[in-house]
Amino acid sequence: MNERAERIGARYSLWSKQGQGTEIEVAVPAKIAYAGKKPLKKPLTATRGGGL
Repeated sequence: MNERAERIGARYSLWSKQGQGTEIEVAVPAKIAYAGKKPLKKPLTATRGGGL
C-alpha cells in the first residue's frame, strides 16, 4: 500500500496496537484527489446509516 500511495503522491501511515486494532491513514493531495472533477453544488454529508 505504501508504494501505491507514493506512486500517486499520497502519504500512507499505519498504526497498530495489540488489543486495540489497526488504524490506516492515506492522505491524498487535493490537486490529485480532485483532478478533473467538477466542484460540488452542495457538500456531501454522512448519515447514521453510513451512506452519503
